[in-house]
Amino acid sequence: MSQEKPASNLRGHIPALLFLLVASLLTFLPWFLKGNKILLALPGDPFGAVWSLWRVRFSVQHHLPLDFTKLIGYPYGFKQAINVNILWSRITYPVDMLFGEIFTFNFFTFISFPLTALTMYLLGWQVTKSRAAALVAAFIFTFSPYHQMRSLQHLTLAHIEWLPLFFLALIKLKERRSPLRGLFVA
Repeated sequence: MSQEKPASNLRGHIPALLFLLVASLLTFLPWFLKGNKILLALPGDPFGAVWSLWRVRFSVQHHLPLDFTKLIGYPYGFKQAINVNILWSRITYPVDMLFGEIFTFNFFTFISFPLTALTMYLLGWQVTKSRAAALVAAFIFTFSPYHQMRSLQHLTLAHIEWLPLFFLALIKLKERRSPLRGLFVA
């Protein structure tokens, strides 16, 4: 019985991962056709998220604090609590500076799909050792109604790639305990 080389083993996963990437691209085809002109979202919270992206860029450009603005709640202003939105703005800021807030919102919504597909595929492979089962699991999880709706409403909630990644890290920790694996799970 011969062992497969790691490189040849990795090549076997490429068609499934390409399929998931193409499915993600097709889901966002309207955005790719219109670019920076349309916001792929439902009315409501996404407009606040886009405004928040703009406000962070405005605050940085005008040397204003990121956690306070007088643009709303005038004359007293509004103090933003330190939460996920402040942390998220650190990640989105470079893309926003280059391409604008609508592109940034759409891009980070889009990227949640291939990232979710990848992490769920890795978890499915780890659990089943079957490429077909991993592909089906990744497709179902990535294009679930929950993910589809969250991607149209809440940018941060669309990023569900962390769930399979957490369980994958937990499985790896159970296989072999180490401080690094424990830190990754934490």
